[in-house]
Amino acid sequence: MLLGIIHFLGYLYLGICVVVGVTYLTLYAFWSAYLAVNGKGDRAMQLEGNDIEAYFFFLLGNLIIKSIKLRRKFRHFVEMRRQKKLKKAISRLSH
Repeated sequence: MLLGIIHFLGYLYLGICVVVGVTYLTLYAFWSAYLAVNGKGDRAMQLEGNDIEAYFFFLLGNLIIKSIKLRRKFRHFVEMRRQKKLKKAISRLSH
């Protein structure tokens, strides 16, 4: 019983750490991409010395933004295709 509670608390702690870490990295990536696109700050595009970390987060942010845009386009495409099929089915039924 006690061992089960300790395991549960351990996994809960691990889960919280993962969620906080991923959230931090995602927000940092978006912020780096935003600063790079708008040309502000010393992040991402305005690299100084060995600021590879900022460039990595800039690329990650761009990848996330592009994947969101691509997902929206795909959803729009699927919706248009569904409507087209629906119109065909209705026209077949009406004839």
